Amino acid sequence: MYYLKKRQIEIIEYLLHKKEYVSVGEIAEDFNVSSRTIHYDLEIIADWLKENKVVLEKTPSKGVMIKSVKDRNMLIEELKFLSVENRVLSDKERIRYIVLAFFNQQNPLNIDTLKNELMVSRNTVIKALKDVKIYLEEYNLILEKISGKGLKIVGKEKDIRDMMVDIFAETLSIKSLILYIENENFNENFKKIFGNYNKVFEIKDLNKVFKILSDVQDKYHLNLTDAMFLKMALYLIVSVKRIALGDTYDKFPYRVTEEQNYEVAQYIADSILIYYETQMSKNEVVGIIGQLSELKSYNYLKDLEDMNVSLKVDNETIIYTRHIIKYFETEMDIKLTQDNILYNGLALHIQKLIKRIKRNKQLKEGYTKDVKEKFPFEFQIAKESVALMEENFGCEIIEDEISFIVFYIRATYERLYTKEYSARALLICTEGVGVLSYITVRLKKEFPELDFIGTCSIYDYQRYKSQVDFVIATEVYQLSDIDVVHITPFLKLGELVEIRKVLRRLNKFKQISKYSHSKRLGEEKVIMLKDLIDESSVKLQVEAKDWKDSITKAGSILLDKGCIKQEYIDNMIDAVDNLGPYIVIMPGIAFAHARPDTSVKKTCMSIITLKEPVEFGSELNDPVSIVFAFGAESGGAHMEALQDIAKFLSVDENIEFCKTCKDKEVFLNKLLMY
Repeated sequence: MYYLKKRQIEIIEYLLHKKEYVSVGEIAEDFNVSSRTIHYDLEIIADWLKENKVVLEKTPSKGVMIKSVKDRNMLIEELKFLSVENRVLSDKERIRYIVLAFFNQQNPLNIDTLKNELMVSRNTVIKALKDVKIYLEEYNLILEKISGKGLKIVGKEKDIRDMMVDIFAETLSIKSLILYIENENFNENFKKIFGNYNKVFEIKDLNKVFKILSDVQDKYHLNLTDAMFLKMALYLIVSVKRIALGDTYDKFPYRVTEEQNYEVAQYIADSILIYYETQMSKNEVVGIIGQLSELKSYNYLKDLEDMNVSLKVDNETIIYTRHIIKYFETEMDIKLTQDNILYNGLALHIQKLIKRIKRNKQLKEGYTKDVKEKFPFEFQIAKESVALMEENFGCEIIEDEISFIVFYIRATYERLYTKEYSARALLICTEGVGVLSYITVRLKKEFPELDFIGTCSIYDYQRYKSQVDFVIATEVYQLSDIDVVHITPFLKLGELVEIRKVLRRLNKFKQISKYSHSKRLGEEKVIMLKDLIDESSVKLQVEAKDWKDSITKAGSILLDKGCIKQEYIDNMIDAVDNLGPYIVIMPGIAFAHARPDTSVKKTCMSIITLKEPVEFGSELNDPVSIVFAFGAESGGAHMEALQDIAKFLSVDENIEFCKTCKDKEVFLNKLLMY
């Protein structure tokens, strides 16, 4: 008999995703526990795997590996639906389990019943019920005590259905859905394990509803995304089961504003009658209309491009949408107001966001970490742009919601501004015209954001070098003052990866320039690197105890020169605390900066190299040996200086030089050569 703890379940999933041997020491390091603990966990894990006809192979010189003829995805799903007799529930899982227990039984439940179902102590149930009450509040539901009988969940029918759909949607993955449809073996096994999880409906109910929705898509030319397809299917199943128990809408749950969805909803209701012999009232049909209005399909982007599309959004939505777009325009210095695709898409999203805020049910999806890492500047601006909504609604808009706004803005930026802010490259090709033509076409296809200044021989390079960011060459050249990516005429995958790395590095500096931008009236003098860096701006072989200390020491140079206030150093540290180690722009190099404000008196830059490198928390680019501190007081005047730094850092030997150099004069001469 096995009884899996949360960590043991995570270790199984971890091993299932690996397709090679993993040492016990490596597992212990990844899970931050001792090797002895992992050895104990593996004994329990081996029992579970054996029961599922899977082998945990142990080889002393290599480590452990799961060997299975069984579908690995199936095993992951089985872990998700393990019964309480065989696993320790997490706090979130326990909440879901208790909520479903109330609907499985239909009658009021008392603490002793829940204790027996969960196989835990009475005190554990009492504590869990407090968490359940908080969870129910998100859906405007309450846990009501029925005298002499126990507890029962009460509230509006619409809120109950919304909650149940969310519970199942959070548990049933898109991967499960695809496997269920395409794999007969998975289908049968999944029915069994899903039955361990709930008694509200059987997994076979999905077959009927999938057929109904497939017919709807064919008949009305819809093309639902997988997530929307699943959510609609779950809503219909939950509705059918609730109606069968006599739990129906007593009034319209929505105002009917989209008449075009009425025909679709009625068709679905008629199909439900055929497949389930369940009559759906007019109120239920209106409920389906409400769900249809929330759905997005693959036709969605095409609809947004239509300049004549008629958006049914209210004045409140229009005000906030325009405010957010205008805020991004001002902060990023780009034109967005006239873009119909952005306005239509964002307006529909904001309309739904307002509904979620009013229902105290904001989206909680796991995109925030990646968005903050990949688009930290846009994320910060988005966070600031929703302040008006937060003030008016009296609540905080969570980061997961903010990340979706970033997607809309970032998509528009990529579509409209990729070429304007593209990197400039020079192609040096010694091959014939035919080969040159092929390489050029292929590179433009692979990197549409790449702007080719021209093609030339190595002898003509000096003529172009001031106009380009890097060089792509078919021969191995060592140019001391610019990055060179060597390629073959056939452009191998590794060569394309190297070009992409250079583009990302250059884009980091362009993002920093945008992030450090503030509007100024009047003409600006272009700031060169030599205007920012002198002997007093550099310190070599500095001792720093951690990343905060390194930023403080780099910032203190600027503070001592009177270029910034102490507040700006705090802002640079806060930026990393809030947005993560995005300032670690490439291996070993951090470029500390913050949003421009009155704490920057003058555009400035400092550089320190560290005697011992420090960790910033960047998986790809730690540890850091070189730290820049940068502050900008005006618009784009500093971009020239940033481009010079980007060129300097694009040459690997320059980075190694910086790490080891101990002579400040030699350091400056090398840097300012660019």
